[in-house]
Amino acid sequence: MNFGIITKNYLRNFQQAVANAISAGAKSNELSTRPVVHSYIEEISKLCKKSGSEIVIHHDTNYTSKDRPDWRIEDLSTFGVFCFGDHKSLSDS
Repeated sequence: MNFGIITKNYLRNFQQAVANAISAGAKSNELSTRPVVHSYIEEISKLCKKSGSEIVIHHDTNYTSKDRPDWRIEDLSTFGVFCFGDHKSLSDS
């Protein structure tokens, strides 16, 4: 797959997850959209992965006593951290 297809699928799935959360009366759409975002991060990581490298996505890992990102993406061979991610709910405005 290419970036465009992966992103179009993500946006379609994300929109559906938000619509489902709204129709179910959820106060927040954060929990309902989180699996969709996680899948998107996995797919983009696979697409960008260099041959022979191993990209790991850590989910819900404490790094300090006060900070807990939702995702940390790193390369196992270099221990380089590509990014930290924090998922938030969309606002109505």
